[in-house]
Amino acid sequence: MPASIVAMLYVYHPDGMRDYVARVPESIARAGGRIALRGHVTSILEGDIRPSRVAVIEFDTSEELHAWWNSAEAQELLQIRSVASTAWSVVVE
Repeated sequence: MPASIVAMLYVYHPDGMRDYVARVPESIARAGGRIALRGHVTSILEGDIRPSRVAVIEFDTSEELHAWWNSAEAQELLQIRSVASTAWSVVVE
């Protein structure tokens, strides 16, 4: 069953995101995933969170998604991201 990560980020240090943004697409592709959507939030319609960016990352299976998320490479990238942003990420199947 296909599975996607929906990630909402509030970026407070854009320069600190450069390495993450440059490296994450290739990492996801190597794991069999693809970025379906990535962009800046233009308005908030509902809710209390205030993300500045949103990404949707698709995988063919939940197992591929979790294998990438739990990999050493992804964890390194998520650590880089955490220094420059606050994130809310969920899995949707």
